[in-house]
Amino acid sequence: MYGHGVGANAILNTSSLGKLKNVQLIISEGAYDNGYTYLSKRCQRDTKINASICGPVIRQVIKKEIDIDIRKLDTKNFVKKNTIPTIYIHSKDDKEVLFKSVFSLYNNDASHNMLFPLKEDHFYELEGKDDDYSLSINEFIKEILEK
Repeated sequence: MYGHGVGANAILNTSSLGKLKNVQLIISEGAYDNGYTYLSKRCQRDTKINASICGPVIRQVIKKEIDIDIRKLDTKNFVKKNTIPTIYIHSKDDKEVLFKSVFSLYNNDASHNMLFPLKEDHFYELEGKDDDYSLSINEFIKEILEK
Protein backbone atom coordinates (compact mmCIF):
# COMPACT_ATOMS: atom_id res chain seq x y z
CA MET A 1 0.00 0.00 0.00
CA TYR A 2 1.14 3.52 -0.76
CA GLY A 3 0.03 6.62 1.09
CA HIS A 4 1.08 10.25 0.99
CA GLY A 5 0.61 12.74 3.84
CA VAL A 6 -2.58 12.06 5.79
CA GLY A 7 -3.14 8.94 3.66
CA ALA A 8 0.21 7.57 4.79
CA ASN A 9 -0.77 8.17 8.40
CA ALA A 10 -4.09 6.40 7.89
CA ILE A 11 -2.27 3.35 6.52
CA LEU A 12 0.35 3.33 9.30
CA ASN A 13 -2.24 3.71 12.06
CA THR A 14 -4.50 1.05 10.55
CA SER A 15 -1.60 -1.36 10.13
CA SER A 16 -0.59 -0.88 13.73
CA LEU A 17 -4.10 -1.81 14.82
CA GLY A 18 -3.81 -5.08 12.89
CA LYS A 19 -6.54 -4.07 10.44
CA LEU A 20 -4.63 -4.53 7.17
CA LYS A 21 -4.88 -7.98 5.64
CA ASN A 22 -2.91 -9.31 2.66
CA VAL A 23 -0.58 -6.29 2.60
CA GLN A 24 3.07 -7.19 2.11
CA LEU A 25 4.61 -3.72 2.13
CA ILE A 26 3.76 -0.13 3.08
CA ILE A 27 5.26 2.85 1.31
CA SER A 28 4.74 5.91 3.46
CA GLU A 29 5.57 9.27 1.89
CA GLY A 30 5.41 12.49 3.88
CA ALA A 31 3.71 11.11 7.00
CA TYR A 32 3.59 13.22 10.16
CA ASP A 33 4.47 11.86 13.58
CA ASN A 34 1.63 13.39 15.62
CA GLY A 35 -1.86 14.42 14.42
CA TYR A 36 -2.43 17.12 17.02
CA THR A 37 0.87 18.85 16.29
CA TYR A 38 0.38 18.54 12.54
CA LEU A 39 -3.11 20.05 12.59
CA SER A 40 -2.10 22.83 15.00
CA LYS A 41 0.85 23.90 12.88
CA ARG A 42 -1.16 23.55 9.66
CA CYS A 43 -3.84 25.80 11.09
CA GLN A 44 -1.21 28.33 12.15
CA ARG A 45 0.34 28.33 8.69
CA ASP A 46 -3.03 28.71 6.95
CA THR A 47 -4.64 31.26 9.29
CA LYS A 48 -1.65 33.01 10.93
CA ILE A 49 -3.23 32.24 14.32
CA ASN A 50 -0.76 30.81 16.85
CA ALA A 51 -0.69 27.00 17.07
CA SER A 52 -1.20 27.20 20.84
CA ILE A 53 -4.64 28.66 20.11
CA CYS A 54 -5.45 26.60 17.01
CA GLY A 55 -4.64 23.25 18.60
CA PRO A 56 -7.11 23.36 21.49
CA VAL A 57 -9.87 24.73 19.24
CA ILE A 58 -9.36 22.01 16.63
CA ARG A 59 -9.20 19.40 19.38
CA GLN A 60 -12.52 20.56 20.86
CA VAL A 61 -14.29 20.62 17.49
CA ILE A 62 -13.12 17.13 16.54
CA LYS A 63 -13.95 15.79 20.01
CA LYS A 64 -17.48 17.24 19.78
CA GLU A 65 -18.11 16.13 16.18
CA ILE A 66 -16.71 12.60 16.12
CA ASP A 67 -15.77 11.92 19.75
CA ILE A 68 -12.07 11.38 19.05
CA ASP A 69 -9.28 13.00 21.02
CA ILE A 70 -6.73 13.97 18.38
CA ARG A 71 -4.00 14.03 21.01
CA LYS A 72 -4.25 10.22 20.84
CA LEU A 73 -3.58 10.22 17.08
CA ASP A 74 0.11 9.80 17.70
CA THR A 75 1.47 7.78 14.80
CA LYS A 76 4.92 7.47 16.34
CA ASN A 77 3.29 5.40 19.11
CA PHE A 78 1.04 3.47 16.71
CA VAL A 79 3.99 2.26 14.61
CA LYS A 80 5.50 0.55 17.65
CA LYS A 81 3.02 -2.22 16.82
CA ASN A 82 3.47 -2.20 13.04
CA THR A 83 4.45 -5.60 11.66
CA ILE A 84 4.23 -4.87 7.93
CA PRO A 85 7.57 -3.95 6.32
CA THR A 86 7.58 -0.20 5.66
CA ILE A 87 9.52 2.23 3.51
CA TYR A 88 9.56 5.76 4.91
CA ILE A 89 10.00 8.31 2.15
CA HIS A 90 10.25 11.99 3.01
CA SER A 91 11.49 15.01 1.10
CA LYS A 92 13.92 17.31 2.83
CA ASP A 93 11.96 20.16 1.20
CA ASP A 94 8.47 19.00 2.28
CA LYS A 95 6.37 22.11 2.90
CA GLU A 96 3.54 20.28 4.69
CA VAL A 97 5.38 18.07 7.19
CA LEU A 98 8.82 18.84 8.57
CA PHE A 99 11.52 16.41 7.48
CA LYS A 100 12.46 15.61 11.07
CA SER A 101 9.03 13.98 11.60
CA VAL A 102 10.09 10.93 9.63
CA PHE A 103 12.83 10.05 12.11
CA SER A 104 10.49 9.41 15.05
CA LEU A 105 8.32 7.21 12.82
CA TYR A 106 11.24 5.25 11.41
CA ASN A 107 12.98 4.86 14.79
CA ASN A 108 9.83 3.70 16.60
CA ASP A 109 8.53 1.33 13.91
CA ALA A 110 8.65 -2.31 14.99
CA SER A 111 8.63 -3.65 11.43
CA HIS A 112 11.47 -4.32 9.04
CA ASN A 113 11.79 -0.85 7.56
CA MET A 114 13.80 1.47 5.36
CA LEU A 115 14.37 5.22 5.54
CA PHE A 116 14.52 6.89 2.14
CA PRO A 117 15.13 10.66 2.36
CA LEU A 118 14.56 12.57 -0.86
CA LYS A 119 16.35 15.60 -2.25
CA GLU A 120 13.52 15.81 -4.79
CA ASP A 121 10.09 17.09 -3.80
CA HIS A 122 8.25 13.85 -4.56
CA PHE A 123 8.94 10.15 -4.89
CA TYR A 124 7.68 10.02 -8.48
CA GLU A 125 10.53 12.31 -9.53
CA LEU A 126 12.89 9.33 -9.15
CA GLU A 127 11.28 7.57 -12.12
CA GLY A 128 13.89 6.64 -14.68
CA LYS A 129 16.87 7.26 -12.40
CA ASP A 130 19.28 4.37 -12.24
CA ASP A 131 21.82 5.45 -9.62
CA ASP A 132 22.53 3.11 -6.70
CA TYR A 133 20.59 5.23 -4.22
CA SER A 134 17.42 5.39 -6.32
CA LEU A 135 17.59 1.67 -7.07
CA SER A 136 18.05 0.72 -3.39
CA ILE A 137 14.32 1.02 -2.88
CA ASN A 138 13.76 -1.63 -5.57
CA GLU A 139 16.19 -3.95 -3.79
CA PHE A 140 14.31 -3.53 -0.50
CA ILE A 141 10.97 -4.27 -2.19
CA LYS A 142 12.40 -7.33 -3.93
CA GLU A 143 13.82 -8.60 -0.63
CA ILE A 144 10.42 -8.26 1.06
CA LEU A 145 8.45 -9.88 -1.74
CA GLU A 146 10.80 -12.86 -1.93
CA LYS A 147 10.17 -13.78 1.72
